[in-house]
Amino acid sequence: MFDPYLKQAQEAGLLTWLEATNEHARDVYAHFGFKVVGESVIGTGMIDEKGLIVPGGKGVRIYSMLREPEI
Repeated sequence: MFDPYLKQAQEAGLLTWLEATNEHARDVYAHFGFKVVGESVIGTGMIDEKGLIVPGGKGVRIYSMLREPEI
């Protein structure tokens, strides 16, 4: 689905950025050449790992990922 966009970014020499909200998505994007460049947790104390409102929840882990153009 995002292959045409990755191709355009590659041809233009552009970096591609995305954020994954679970380990499975992180691993799928890594397969397409994305690398984790940062991790954070949002919603701590208000939501659970799935983003559902849960008082005292652990929050959602966000994996910031970058794909550099091939040279």
